[in-house]
Amino acid sequence: YLVSSDRLVEPTCGIRTIHKILNLYKNDEIFITGFDGFMTSWYWNETHKTNPKHSYMNEILYLKRLTKSGKVVNLDE
Repeated sequence: YLVSSDRLVEPTCGIRTIHKILNLYKNDEIFITGFDGFMTSWYWNETHKTNPKHSYMNEILYLKRLTKSGKVVNLDE
């Protein structure tokens, strides 16, 4: 789904949104927040059923790559 990572087969809406914003605003500084590696909120609620197609670890690595490259600034880091 994402051009820069063939390992993200069906990314979450947050990752899709970041990807869309990066494509729309190529020359702007993009800030993100709330991407904690799915360690809080309803993702780890015992009643939440995760989508097996979401590769949460690959999404974390993808976000790390984006912040390292300077394409996004993660306000939580």
